[in-house]
Amino acid sequence: MNLNEMEHRNEKTGSKSLQNALLATVISLFFTNFKQGG
Repeated sequence: MNLNEMEHRNEKTGSKSLQNALLATVISLFFTNFKQGG
């Protein structure tokens, strides 16, 4: 595997974990609002 391939692979996993972190933040915010509203 060359360096370019490794960088590309890291890019993909990085964006994936960023998406997951964003999703988790949105979900936690939603539940906080839901608890306060109910």
